[in-house]
Amino acid sequence: MTTCSTSPQPLAPGDWIADRYELLRRLGRGGMGEVFAARDRHTGVDVAIKLLRSRSPEDRRRMLREARVTATISHRNVVSIWEVGVVGPDCFLALELLDGETVAARLERSGVPSLSTAVGWLDALLDALAATHRVGAVHRDVKPDNLFLQRGDRGERLKLIDFGLSKAADDDVTISDVGSVVGTPGYMAPEQLMALDADARTDIYGFGLTAYEILTGRPPFEAHALAAMLAKPPDPPSTLHPALGPAVDAVLLRALAKQPQRRYADVEALRVDWRAALETLGQ
Repeated sequence: MTTCSTSPQPLAPGDWIADRYELLRRLGRGGMGEVFAARDRHTGVDVAIKLLRSRSPEDRRRMLREARVTATISHRNVVSIWEVGVVGPDCFLALELLDGETVAARLERSGVPSLSTAVGWLDALLDALAATHRVGAVHRDVKPDNLFLQRGDRGERLKLIDFGLSKAADDDVTISDVGSVVGTPGYMAPEQLMALDADARTDIYGFGLTAYEILTGRPPFEAHALAAMLAKPPDPPSTLHPALGPAVDAVLLRALAKQPQRRYADVEALRVDWRAALETLGQ
């Protein structure tokens, strides 16, 4: 396994990574590192460089896991990864550079989308999750912030991004974080909150949370409402958006079941009921 450590040297536009990627502009900065837009000198293609600057071995494992999982998925609705490497003491990922905004930002800016727009986003998310699960991986952090609306000549395309908390099929017990709470407050399935193992049904719960928020304009639970997330069923989404009706309620409430065994077993089973529910709405 590739290893890396932290570096105090600041980076700025005009600097180079691995003598290949010229940094163009900073896109973001967080506690673990930075993200830059960069140009690949070999191809002339612009990419996103995600640079890890953390002393934590777990952070480094998660970045390498992100690279491994993302590299195994080739799908139009999943962000692509070009390279993982080490430059000096730092690890980096070279990823597809996206132009647009997250679904979370769109909801904040424009509110609840039209039903046809919401359905398009959620169908694309189902496709992305199906592709992820086919390679034996689990995303474990499905939420509006991790859905990106990529601008293009033919309109927008939704991309599932940020596999930093993902779990690969060949992860051992240590790497899969059993015994640790892994996820985003407000968007974790009950098994994540209880530090239990996650499987495809965890992402189905994430789909239910995300669909609920996209369709109604609010999540089913507040981020701090731990007891509710573990025990209280959410209000049917049609209580907030009456046009959704009982069929959509039934699908999303099953996806949001507290016990994994009460949820859909896989994305294809969910998709069958989702499409049938949409037909009752004329979609």
